[in-house]
Amino acid sequence: MKKIILIFSFLHLLLSTAVAQTKSVDIDNHWFTCSYRSLPTQPRTPVFFYYTTVVEATGVVQKNISVEEINNALLVHGQTKTDEPNDAQLSLELKLGNIIISNSDVNERKQEVKDRSGKVTAVNYFYSAHVTYTFEASGIIRSGEQILYNVVFYNRKGNITYVSEEFTKRKNAADFWNNNREVLISDFYRQHSLKSAEHLSSTATGRYGFKSEYGRDILKIIDEKKHNENEPFRNAVASLREALQSMTIETPMNRDTVNHLIEYFESIPEKYTDPKHKADVRLRYAAYFNLSKIYFYLDEPDNAAKYATLLVANGLDVKDGEKLKKEALELKSAFEKTGIKSRHLLIK
Repeated sequence: MKKIILIFSFLHLLLSTAVAQTKSVDIDNHWFTCSYRSLPTQPRTPVFFYYTTVVEATGVVQKNISVEEINNALLVHGQTKTDEPNDAQLSLELKLGNIIISNSDVNERKQEVKDRSGKVTAVNYFYSAHVTYTFEASGIIRSGEQILYNVVFYNRKGNITYVSEEFTKRKNAADFWNNNREVLISDFYRQHSLKSAEHLSSTATGRYGFKSEYGRDILKIIDEKKHNENEPFRNAVASLREALQSMTIETPMNRDTVNHLIEYFESIPEKYTDPKHKADVRLRYAAYFNLSKIYFYLDEPDNAAKYATLLVANGLDVKDGEKLKKEALELKSAFEKTGIKSRHLLIK
């Protein structure tokens, strides 16, 4: 009886070892959503400030879109807008000119229909209105008398082309432009005025603001039912995904909820140490990757860079490690520039 038990135990040990030492494991991307604030690349002193906006638009522009609407579209996200210029440390100024139509014409497109042998069996013609015009728009970001940024969005030397839908008759294409000219030009004014405001706002926010970011990112998950680590690893990634998705632009990830996950992923390289065994290498890769992500979203860039470096040394996907390290060092630089150590801020 004892011999049978010993044999059974030995066979069970062999089977367990065989399962644990699967030649390789599949690694998949596991997506999650994330929320945080981007930090300014050229922070002001003080970091949080008041700003004002100024729109100078011709009468024709104002017939097609109100100055108020354009002003409302000029924003430095995360900063406080004021109507009092004397209270503002920064000013966004947008100048809008007129649209000038330089050419309008009907373009023809020929379409040949061929049979299987390549013989042309029919010819179809399609017509569309092509309109060429110019528009003037420029922007300035100013601090007092100092111009921090100056850009021309559109000028009279730069042609803009509008192309209508296609028609089967030339006359229909010509009539479309002639009958809808005023409506279309009004739309051009709105489109380019708001686009100019958006570009100026984007530049100002990138340099000096705190934009709310809502995006997607990945963790690494294993998919190998024959490996002992499959279920624990997948459960840990599922818990981590939930913790990451609990973040908001104002609320960081709770460190206490991920401490045990950090411990688990740190245990993987300690358990699977063989530098040549594919399954071990892949498990270490996934663990290092996830550890770097955890610390990146905990706003601990030094630790994020540490595990990214270990990922590079692991050798499976060096580019992933280099990318994670670059992101971590950029985050560290942003913290140093702003003096702010979190991307989750309550801004009133």
